[in-house]
Amino acid sequence: MACRSDLGSWVDFGVLDLAGALALLALIETRLEGLRPAAARLGRFTLALLPAAVLAYAVMALVWPWSVVDPLNPLRAVEYFSHFF
Repeated sequence: MACRSDLGSWVDFGVLDLAGALALLALIETRLEGLRPAAARLGRFTLALLPAAVLAYAVMALVWPWSVVDPLNPLRAVEYFSHFF
């Protein structure tokens, strides 16, 4: 756990884990079907997640107005709370 917290707060919240999982899926898909179909499928998957991200941001804005005052405020909060406990 000490190694993970040295890499910063984004590692603690799973962003690198998500990127690693997506890279592994893309690699497996590329080996099975080729680069072009794998890239197309990854692009469709990313586009499918965009509405959920927009909805999540809207809910965050309603519940936590400070988060939309400045676009970097959620990142500042992640950094602050990663060292809170």
